Amino acid sequence: MSGIINATNLEVDNIKNTSGTAYNFIKQIEQTVLTTATLYTSSSAPIGTPVDTGISVTIAPLSSSSKILVMWNATVGHNVDTGHGYLFLRRGSSTNILVGTNTGSRTGATHVINNLQPGEMHSVSGQYLDSPNTTSATTYALYIATTSSDGTAINRSYRDNNATNYDGRGTSSITVMEVAG
Repeated sequence: MSGIINATNLEVDNIKNTSGTAYNFIKQIEQTVLTTATLYTSSSAPIGTPVDTGISVTIAPLSSSSKILVMWNATVGHNVDTGHGYLFLRRGSSTNILVGTNTGSRTGATHVINNLQPGEMHSVSGQYLDSPNTTSATTYALYIATTSSDGTAINRSYRDNNATNYDGRGTSSITVMEVAG
């Protein structure tokens, strides 16, 4: 059977190919939400040795031909223009994916963090469709490095003033979806 269906609403229990095999477009979803706040400095997270922020999630693909859609959002703070903070999206503990190109003395990263005021917080987010080609458990994480001795923060501002009408706290998350390949 072939043809065009014109409808305002279409509800189906499943979609099958012509041989009767059901399509399972999204095979599984995993998510991690981070609510704790941490300040990283150039000594605790130097530019050559980024550290795991805790914004990480693990998924074991059901098929090696699957793609993994990685989506993240991080709340970040930094102390004005005293160096920069850098976030790196990684697969595993050492493979950076989706990073800008290093040019001259400029560091390539997934996100570069800089603020105008020490009380500011920003939300950075993104999506990346990865092809890990495995059925082994695979971890995706945001790693952080900073060139600032003052530091770069996750889920808080740099200033982190604990007074009414000042600095709040944020959340960060990472979600992965296995998409049929």
